[in-house]
Amino acid sequence: MKSEEVVYRKILKDVEKFLSKYSPKKIFYYEDDDGDVLEASFDKAPTKDEFESILIYLNKDKIAQA
Repeated sequence: MKSEEVVYRKILKDVEKFLSKYSPKKIFYYEDDDGDVLEASFDKAPTKDEFESILIYLNKDKIAQA
């Protein structure tokens, strides 16, 4: 199992990757360590903090403070 620090670094990297892309519909594909894929589309792009919160929630089993 990855350490919390490694998981959180991946979350921050995914946030930056998502926010750096231009997509009018803002579609995000997320694959966790188990190979499960999530596709999320947003009418209005989330802020950096909102998006980070989504990813923390998706990884709540791997992060003790989540």
